[in-house]
Amino acid sequence: MDNLITFIKKNALNILVGVVIIVVLILFINVAGIDLNAPPPKLHLTQEVVVETFGQLPPPPNLDDTNENIDKLEVQPAESFCKSYLGNSAGLEPECNNLTETNCAEVSCCVYVKNGQGQGQGQGKCVAGSQNGPTFDNNKIGMDSYYYLGKGNQGSP
Repeated sequence: MDNLITFIKKNALNILVGVVIIVVLILFINVAGIDLNAPPPKLHLTQEVVVETFGQLPPPPNLDDTNENIDKLEVQPAESFCKSYLGNSAGLEPECNNLTETNCAEVSCCVYVKNGQGQGQGQGKCVAGSQNGPTFDNNKIGMDSYYYLGKGNQGSP
């Protein structure tokens, strides 16, 4: 303990000058408004996701008068669904299988196939097809009728 007191007495002036320099430096940084924090990283868009529904959407607002076509823009999600699988019937089939009976009746590339076990909702399956019937052979589900855009057709296509 005596060594510490002796050290402080010998170096009191140096310690005082060091403390004054640190205090003056802190005051200068504060008054000058210098920010010593690291700047936040710049944000950038990494992915954009578009979600489409099968319901009718309201027309888009007029975003920019300089773009003449923006007023004519019409969103038809059911048509977009079919166009995204144009020429890819094998890819369309599992996507049609995921649709409900109501959504199946809104798209032109799928038909709702009824099996022979009843005519109530939930007694069939949505499959890829057109007004001529299912695209693939659906005999394995015992098709009695199919519905294209909500309108029924009796018997096999």
